[in-house]
Amino acid sequence: MKTTEEQYFIYTDTGGTFTDCVVVNSIGEIMTGKSPTTYQNLEECFFNSIADAIEGTTMKLEEVLSKTKVIGYGTTHGTNIIVTGSGASNLGFITTKGHEDRTLIMRWRAAGLTSNEGMHLISADKPRPIVPRTKIRGVSERIDCFGEVVSRLNVDDVRLAVKELVEEEKVEGIAVGLLWSFLNYKHELEIRDIINEMYPNLPVALSHEVSPIVREEPRFRTTQIDLYIGKALKSLLAAIGSTLKQKGYRYPLLVAQAAGGVSRAEIVKPANTLHSGPVGGLTGIEFWKKQYGMDCVIGSDVGGTSFDITISGKRGADYLREPKVGRFEISNPMMEIVTIGAGGGTIAYVDKSTNTLRVGPASAGSEPGPVCYGNGGTEPTVTDADVVLNRISPEYFMGGKIKLRKDLALKAIEKKIAEPLGLDVYKAAEGIVNIIDGTMAS
Repeated sequence: MKTTEEQYFIYTDTGGTFTDCVVVNSIGEIMTGKSPTTYQNLEECFFNSIADAIEGTTMKLEEVLSKTKVIGYGTTHGTNIIVTGSGASNLGFITTKGHEDRTLIMRWRAAGLTSNEGMHLISADKPRPIVPRTKIRGVSERIDCFGEVVSRLNVDDVRLAVKELVEEEKVEGIAVGLLWSFLNYKHELEIRDIINEMYPNLPVALSHEVSPIVREEPRFRTTQIDLYIGKALKSLLAAIGSTLKQKGYRYPLLVAQAAGGVSRAEIVKPANTLHSGPVGGLTGIEFWKKQYGMDCVIGSDVGGTSFDITISGKRGADYLREPKVGRFEISNPMMEIVTIGAGGGTIAYVDKSTNTLRVGPASAGSEPGPVCYGNGGTEPTVTDADVVLNRISPEYFMGGKIKLRKDLALKAIEKKIAEPLGLDVYKAAEGIVNIIDGTMAS
């Protein structure tokens, strides 16, 4: 009798504190793994999490990968780049002449302002633009709302704009967004051809490819963001894909997308990966809701850095048409997930102006992490409070792989929280936990 070769299916998610992995074999057995997120080398924690998941087996990583049919990857790497402002710092933008200021003016919602701030615009501030005005160029062309060419593209305008951006402004890439180009992208393609002819290795992002959707302001900004996070994200995916191939994996690496589903790593649009990690969980919720015949499910995820929550009703999960990432409104749809800064690594502190206990939204992450990790952290966190209250076993954290230092957690909470507030150290720890629980519940 012919026996079926064992196969594996792997999904890995890189979060702000830990990278998690699930490995499922062909008979439905599930293995899970976890590894601290290595910010300086995200490829390392990707493979560490898989190795941790299969640690209980007798097989080596290469053997498992050679028998794996599907590897999916969810990541908030692009989101973190935007939030921390660490993307490509010198980009250019070419648009229809007369609309050079479109992404700078912004609607108040596009500027990440609250409703209250929107009513007091004189005292509100806008986020720093992805592309400053000095690196934006307008070119003569016009396509109308029916996709008809009203004015042909002025090639001389394009050549001059590209030359100025590259040789004078020293840009590392150029985003292109023209009016109504999602109906007729002829002129955007012509501009890309000119850029490729003049500077063959210069990265280019076209708005009709990144976000072929009506409303030019969020479409233009989404195109800029795609280029802003593109270099780092594509470099990471290429490195992971190359190492997977070396270790015996024979199929494409699949990347989760913010609107659900996956895309091959080599063709995925960086802007579509924003928030893709949490969306993987929401996709799973949709699957299990159907399996159990449920009408409504609330899903939540408490991580090391953030707390995510979503609701899937009778019609399924909701979508945000123009979601905000950081303080920027983008035009690519995204499954609706509410995220707040509340997790295991969330830092507790005493507000000196009011002498009250505060928790979050800042996080200790995985480097250095909570004080009890013993990695040099000095600020007490939610995890430290849980350890002090014996809600987390210091001896069995991550299955016993990491031994936590309860003594360090006690000292940090006593010095930074209990003494300034005149509290017992255990009361202080309980206060931290109660505040973070209340924040997540609200």
